Amino acid sequence: MSAKLLVLGLAGLDLDTLDAAMRRGALPTLARLAGRAQVRPLVSPVPPLSIAAWATLSSGVMPDEHGLLLTEEPGPSGLRPAGKASWRIAPVWERLSDAGMQTASLGWPGTLPGAAWTGTHIDPRFGEAEGLGRDDWPLPLDIAPDSFRQTLRELRVHPAELPRQLLAPMLAEVGRDPEQRSAGAGKVALAIARLASLHPVATELLDTAGAEAIFLYQDWFEAACAALGVDSPADLPPAAWLLFDQTLDQILRLVPDDCTVMVLSPGARSAGFLIARGERFPQGTRAAGLSTLGVPDLVLAEFGLDASRGGSSGADESAAAPITSRSLDDLLALAPLHQSQVRAWHMRYRLAEAELALARDPARAAELARAILAEEPDNILACGILASALVALEEGVAELPELAARIARQAPDHVWADLIKGAYYAARGDARRAEPHLDRARRSPSPDDRLRVGLARLMLGQGERAAGLFRAVLDEAPYNAAALQALLATELPDADEAETLLARLLAIMPDHPQARAAWTQLAQARMAKPIAR
Repeated sequence: MSAKLLVLGLAGLDLDTLDAAMRRGALPTLARLAGRAQVRPLVSPVPPLSIAAWATLSSGVMPDEHGLLLTEEPGPSGLRPAGKASWRIAPVWERLSDAGMQTASLGWPGTLPGAAWTGTHIDPRFGEAEGLGRDDWPLPLDIAPDSFRQTLRELRVHPAELPRQLLAPMLAEVGRDPEQRSAGAGKVALAIARLASLHPVATELLDTAGAEAIFLYQDWFEAACAALGVDSPADLPPAAWLLFDQTLDQILRLVPDDCTVMVLSPGARSAGFLIARGERFPQGTRAAGLSTLGVPDLVLAEFGLDASRGGSSGADESAAAPITSRSLDDLLALAPLHQSQVRAWHMRYRLAEAELALARDPARAAELARAILAEEPDNILACGILASALVALEEGVAELPELAARIARQAPDHVWADLIKGAYYAARGDARRAEPHLDRARRSPSPDDRLRVGLARLMLGQGERAAGLFRAVLDEAPYNAAALQALLATELPDADEAETLLARLLAIMPDHPQARAAWTQLAQARMAKPIAR
């Protein structure tokens, strides 16, 4: 094989879940790789469970620059998957191609249609099985280069071809209700068939494509969670982990020692990870965290290239403007027969844009959310975004009860209504009225919701109770940066615990200014202590 770099993207997995799985022996292949590699946290500046996160990881820029925020976008025939025409800036594989490198990919987000790229690129449709069997499963004409289509047709696996003994361990986890079991079995079979297709197609790319850089994407953990109805990969049965590990072992056996391997994820409930084996990465080490914005630089450096963003974007140069920058009227004119679809998409896009702005610019997020609420006063997500922005800005708190009421009208049991009311009373210092709302909200399975409850308790001066919530989140996800920062903000941890928390936070976010300053102060305090005699 001629590959110098293999990049394997794993959707839906974070460093906390990965570490726990390796400790209990569920991922022996990945554990062996990690022992010969450098492991470091990856921090995504955009929500990690999204195409936007993978596009940011692949391009090194934020969604407002790369252009991929949602999985779909409007076209003349209605909504179409986001793909090559959506990119405003070249992803890293295209920059490598522009520099003369041969590239290949399998299933990577944003690559549809695969045949349109330079190199051997197979878009995500390769594993989307249809029909009763292989003969009923059409292969899109533009899914891959013509030279690879017949090979792909022969190598992909249909769910009907799976042996029963492969399905049995996973099906044992599906509910007992016959209807639920039948639906779950179908989802499990589809997920396993997609995973089973990864090995033979990846093998063919490694053996015959002649590519110097190969990008493989696998959504097994997300698909298995959806099929079995569980919230997190941590809740998957041992059989799910074993299937993935065996597939990974088969792929890595084909990779020579002089080929750099990067296994990565932008994260899920906490920070993601990068496991990198190669000459430039010290074996068996843990390194400081890296933003996903820096991943393309690492890839380019493997080929002696700088981090320049130069290169074609891959988008249609004749297009008047990127879809995501056009007005609603322009989009409706583009697809006059699909106006309801386009309007719904445009609202989803505006909501995603507002949610993305929340962490970086709460004032901008509030502005975007207000514009949405002017059209849809009871939009739950817009109410939640505006409430979060107002709390972050420490202004407009008087609006919170009305936002909570709007949410309650649409979804009486929605946790956000209690969160917003609890935050409102906490901001007013009214612990008695805040208590029932915060007590209900803390039962949410979402760590983000429980963090917000803790922050409200901080506003009430209930530091111990807030710290308990933050510690509980960290027990589940030790690399949750927001929980680390929140617990440190309580000023309750003693010097030893503070040192542990700061070290973990700096491992994720080495350039965090407040954490670095606190670390320096802690070190100075320790040095000032008299030496015990």
